[in-house]
Amino acid sequence: VSRFGYLVIVAVSVLAAYGLADLRRHFAHSVLETAAAGRAMRFALAAIPLLVAIEVSPAPVGYTRFDGISAVGVYDRLRDDPKAVVVEFPFYRAGAEFHHAEYMLNSTRHWRPMINGYSGFQPLSFHGASDALYMFPNGPWLDFLQKRGVTHLFVHEASYGTAVLHALDADASLEKVSADDGVVLYALRRSR
Repeated sequence: VSRFGYLVIVAVSVLAAYGLADLRRHFAHSVLETAAAGRAMRFALAAIPLLVAIEVSPAPVGYTRFDGISAVGVYDRLRDDPKAVVVEFPFYRAGAEFHHAEYMLNSTRHWRPMINGYSGFQPLSFHGASDALYMFPNGPWLDFLQKRGVTHLFVHEASYGTAVLHALDADASLEKVSADDGVVLYALRRSR
């Protein structure tokens, strides 16, 4: 839906072009048509599109250096498990959802379906997931994941305190599978 804004920009550009053409006709027929007025008119006609372009530009554009897909070996552990469904934590809410883009890049190491995702469109399921998973390891995260068939969790240790990490290790619903470079892989035990 947000892309419809480009239609408005195009429509305004077309209207501006008609306005510039009308101004040019007006100045061309003006009694004040002198060499100085002609130069001023040409300058204005060149400056107006430039000012419009500057006004609608999304500057400053921030860029993040891409250093390649994570070399953390824990992601490779699920490559040969066709039944794996994963989620990465922390699970970010709307407004910070762009952090899920890194998780999507990480998923190219295992190619398993995942709950995390990122695009220009957020379906209602994303909001439901963020409501249930944002407060991990508190809240209804376990029930939510089990109902969706999630089998494995990747947890980024730097985002959690040691008390939380010890609690995860002691949680009977989780089995620590592997850890590498600050990312821990847990298998979710099925409820009986």
